Amino acid sequence: MPTIAELSVLFTGNTSSFDAANRRVQAGLTATDDAASSATREVNAVGTAIDRLAGILTRATGRVATFTSELRGLARSAARLGRSMDPAAVAAYAAALANMSGVTGVLSADVVGLRADMQALNRTFNSQAPVTFSGRMGSSSMAMAQLQADLAAAQAQLAQFNGTLAQTRALNPRVSVSGGGGGGNGVGKSALGSAGMMVGRTLSHNLTTPILAVGAAAVYAETQFEAAIAKIQALSGVSKEQAQQWAEAIIKLGPEIGKTPTELAQGMFYVANEFKDGAKAMDILTSAGKMSAIGMGRTAEIAKALVYILHDYEGSNLTAARSSDVLVAATRVGNFDVEKLVGNLGKLLPVASHMRVPFEQVAGAIAVMTREGASVAQASTGITRLFASLEHPAAGVQKALDKVHLSAAGLRIEMQHDLLGALVHVQQATKGSDEAFSKIFPNLLSFKGVLAILGSDLKDSRKQFNEVAKSGGSMAKAFGVTSQTELFQ
Repeated sequence: MPTIAELSVLFTGNTSSFDAANRRVQAGLTATDDAASSATREVNAVGTAIDRLAGILTRATGRVATFTSELRGLARSAARLGRSMDPAAVAAYAAALANMSGVTGVLSADVVGLRADMQALNRTFNSQAPVTFSGRMGSSSMAMAQLQADLAAAQAQLAQFNGTLAQTRALNPRVSVSGGGGGGNGVGKSALGSAGMMVGRTLSHNLTTPILAVGAAAVYAETQFEAAIAKIQALSGVSKEQAQQWAEAIIKLGPEIGKTPTELAQGMFYVANEFKDGAKAMDILTSAGKMSAIGMGRTAEIAKALVYILHDYEGSNLTAARSSDVLVAATRVGNFDVEKLVGNLGKLLPVASHMRVPFEQVAGAIAVMTREGASVAQASTGITRLFASLEHPAAGVQKALDKVHLSAAGLRIEMQHDLLGALVHVQQATKGSDEAFSKIFPNLLSFKGVLAILGSDLKDSRKQFNEVAKSGGSMAKAFGVTSQTELFQ
């Protein structure tokens, strides 16, 4: 059985240890709380989870502070008992032991609740991370998994500490101060000291470190967002006020369409380089974000495609929403990836828009050609060569057209309304003669492009062109389906 003096030294030492551990825990939790609060602008879709995390941390630090305070009280009572054996000192010591047992019991229960909260929070991050963090929250998910393991260890250590306290309470507080030998049911200071130190280490190092990893990931996301906004202002030439307005609008838009503010800001960079009008730029970005949300590619790449389209068809009343409808319908009808289309639009669209061929007709041709097995690059090159051959027809081409009573100018006008119809007109005029047809389209790529547009089944090709042309509401419908998935709930 330990002497009162030994208990006094033991509790005094533990007080210092727990006090230091508590300061580290509180400092770490405060820093994490601040980081989580500032990161709310980035995480958006999981902002509620971050707020809940802050509440959990506040509760945890309060419990640890109470634990430390009660341990100091127990140490003071032990020290007083070591100096005097009066009834008041004995009563104070017994009361301190009882309070200590109560506090550790509450802390144990709280750790159980904290583990449950963290498991729920981890599920939230796991469901949201693929969209709202673009993979960056993977480290946070692992950190929270580690935290759950650490909390389990803390729970076990608290249980052991509680058992040690229970044994201590069973001691007769009126033992001799002279430090005679302990009884068989006594508790050595090493047992109590080890349990106390193990709890301290678990609650400080193991609790603080993984939660700081969560905070660090959130701070990293916030930093990336701010860097993206700064890049827009620095390189696109917009004012600081406009960049800030976009930043606020992007933060609001993120959770509405299931995209992170950073990804949206990176897409806005390409939009802002071409369109300075705040409202129009946000319309383009919103369309790009929604198309990305339904699985058509990265927001930035889709934003590039929309910028190309709206730039080349400026003045045609083509909007971002309409362009999105056409692209959604074309990818559904055809077999191509919008991201792969982006690199080919720079050569195709200037020629198509110059000939005043509507974007719906161009997209319909790409859809039909890729459905027939052509790649996006082959389809884009074939259509470009087709338009070029009629924009500046060679003498041999004009002569071949004259023989079948057609003209390049007439076909160009016809393509402004019905690209497929114009090619069918050529096919009918040549009466299916491959020789006559090849003279009108002597370039191999344009010839192959025409055959691909006509397709193996003309009736089916016409149906696909019509689906793309009559695509109003396609994007809204597709996004509506996506927004009902668990990812958006």
